[in-house]
Amino acid sequence: MSAKAGSEFPIKQADLDRHFANANVILRSVSHRPTKDIDSLIKDRSPAPRSSGLVFGSGHGQSVQQVSMLKTAQAVNNDDDLMDENINVALNTVRTGIEIGLHIGSLFAKSSGLEALKSNPKADEKRYTNLMAAQAFITLFVTAYYVTWKLAAQKAEELADVKVDFFGLPEPLTLSGQTTAFGSAFFHYDAYLKRVQNGLEFLKITQLYFRAILDDLKMQAKAFEADAGEFTDKSYRLEHTTFAVNGFHAEVHGGLPSAEFKRVDLNEIVGNFEAKRLADRLTQYLIAYDLEREMNPMIELGAFPNVALFKGKPGTGKTLIMSAMLTLASDYCTNLGLPFRAHPMPNTIVSTFQGGSAENMQNWMDALKNKGELVIAPIDDAENVFEARTRQGVSAGVKEVIGTFLVNTEGATAIIRGNTIIVIATNIPDQLDLAVLSRVQMRADVDGAAKAEDWMDQTYLWTKRMDGWGAGFVNLAPPKDYKFLSAQRLLRQEDAKKLAANVSFVDERLGQIHARLLKEGVKPDGFAYYGKLFTEVLKSFPTVSSRDMRNIQTAVMTRFFDFDFPKEWLTERERFVAKPYDEKRGMILEVAKANLGKLTFAQVLFEETAKYLNVTVSILDGGINRRIEERAVDIRIDNEARRRLANGEVRV
Repeated sequence: MSAKAGSEFPIKQADLDRHFANANVILRSVSHRPTKDIDSLIKDRSPAPRSSGLVFGSGHGQSVQQVSMLKTAQAVNNDDDLMDENINVALNTVRTGIEIGLHIGSLFAKSSGLEALKSNPKADEKRYTNLMAAQAFITLFVTAYYVTWKLAAQKAEELADVKVDFFGLPEPLTLSGQTTAFGSAFFHYDAYLKRVQNGLEFLKITQLYFRAILDDLKMQAKAFEADAGEFTDKSYRLEHTTFAVNGFHAEVHGGLPSAEFKRVDLNEIVGNFEAKRLADRLTQYLIAYDLEREMNPMIELGAFPNVALFKGKPGTGKTLIMSAMLTLASDYCTNLGLPFRAHPMPNTIVSTFQGGSAENMQNWMDALKNKGELVIAPIDDAENVFEARTRQGVSAGVKEVIGTFLVNTEGATAIIRGNTIIVIATNIPDQLDLAVLSRVQMRADVDGAAKAEDWMDQTYLWTKRMDGWGAGFVNLAPPKDYKFLSAQRLLRQEDAKKLAANVSFVDERLGQIHARLLKEGVKPDGFAYYGKLFTEVLKSFPTVSSRDMRNIQTAVMTRFFDFDFPKEWLTERERFVAKPYDEKRGMILEVAKANLGKLTFAQVLFEETAKYLNVTVSILDGGINRRIEERAVDIRIDNEARRRLANGEVRV
């Protein structure tokens, strides 16, 4: 049922314009002979199960009837020449959906041979009949998919309170050709429209009706796969949108457009080498996702961290790094013809209404489940929504958000496909809920500028904004032996390996455990070391769990695949992205093996274990250390106040 990602076709405005007149004709008038109408459906709210949701004929029942959606819309609009905004949105969306459906239907007719058969149907009557039904099915499917996708998030808050009577599809859809398909579908759409009172109800019914058509067609799609190969073997994407048609898949989780974001180049972020390297790696791993298999080979290889954390004090560049990730991913996907969406968590996720936060969070998480696109979901200032549930005064809304997040990231129904990365940023990680922290598989410190070159580059980036202010305005002499921004380039592989090789246990308690094990003759080159290490760590840090070990395992595998994707993989679709899943997996493995060099499994496991436990312990201790520092400041202020009072410098 899935399309091959290697043959994606763009849908341009010119393609739609060719079907504009026909789409208007359909909205103006369709004919249908119903076998069952809405009134009879209401009388029998529990009809007998249907053996098939489709009819391959013209239908037999009442006489042929003709209806007009445009006339019905005018009646709902009280015949006002100025059409209600909601009615206008609904009709324009439906018309565009028809245009896209007709366009893809016509492409199918050409590639399948149906167009040639139409001139002489008797040459192969059976195939002609089957292809006509397949074309009708495809056309209606694409139309319903687009309308559902486009309207899914339209005025969500307003429509939530709009009540309309919707009873489903009164009868099976009729498919003997495109005309009968549109007739059967739009006849009952018009009947529902006649029952609404205003524009919002018009829009709500349009949402519900086309979703019902889409769901009905999805259940019947398997019956058409044999004849619809020329459709399912291709994929289509509407230009300047994230709407993509990949066979009979139609995942609709809000139909949200990609959020706007500030474009940032990683090389223009000073310092933060570890964090920048992680951001670069994650975006490269993301584009390995296979739209046909609906899986990322990096998941199978155990090297895809779907939740990452950037932590650091305010003003060090966490938000910039997330913006740079969005920029990189967007550029990669644009070059490679992949559908991408930036999906930041909104500031209003926590609701003041009981149950509202869980619903908001579930809606946000649901939008990550679209298997037909790549998504980066940033959560900035995460301590506001993921505050530890054990802290005093934590709101019920925050608890709802956390509960929903946990279920959707590692619950029984949480399927990780490798097309989504959730990126968390926080100033105070020790205030994050421990269960949320346990979901984090990769972490990086964001410490900001540290070296002299960093501070010079930060000043240089600021003064660059004044380039057009006139010669000599910025009269600062450049450094003699340094090229601006040269120190900000991404960390090279060999440099990253050198840094990793120097990793040791920073925390004194961890260091003592490690030293004690070595003294006992237990070294990090055997299973016994890790058995005893974690047993001892658990005594000092009871919150450490098996999930932490799994996160370390992901980090280890990520190290084995810590290489730069060849440039052509990121710029030329046919060189990597368009390859079949198994071939992509093999290409990744081939480069990974060449990249390993002298690295050994035992060496990498120890390094990643030390890095992970160092960060984990620093987070657990962070709250205590911060309170100690705050108390120290209070004591210093108190002592200074006493000194000034004793010297008569202040009066009370």
